[in-house]
Amino acid sequence: MRLYFVRIFPLLFAIGIIYHLQLIDRIEEVPYTEISWRKDQQKQDTLLQQGELLFRQHCSSCHPYKVKHRMPASDLQGISERWESYPKKDLIRFIQYPDSLRNELHPRALEITKTAYPKVGFPDLNYRQVESIIHFLDSIK
Repeated sequence: MRLYFVRIFPLLFAIGIIYHLQLIDRIEEVPYTEISWRKDQQKQDTLLQQGELLFRQHCSSCHPYKVKHRMPASDLQGISERWESYPKKDLIRFIQYPDSLRNELHPRALEITKTAYPKVGFPDLNYRQVESIIHFLDSIK
């Protein structure tokens, strides 16, 4: 009996390892695990921090943010909602090059620029940086 167990044990052990490895592969196929959620949260946090930093550097001199006195330009909270009927790339282009969108007679750009102070563009900001500023503005409640 003991000899039989000694011969069969390595086989059972190998089957157990193979089964365990298959389970690990199945677990890794799950697209949204706790670990990936944490990575997404960290990515969102860095995007939010970058957006706040860029907003303070480039936008806060004209647009209010956590201040009670009147600023020369409007509050940008909820900017995505005000531009929701247009593609996101139009909003990003308006932030980077407001004159080009106004010259193309974009309806939203014309509406904003007819009653406001001349808008300063930020061509030095890339698409991702502007997107992080918009993400930051959308997160303010």
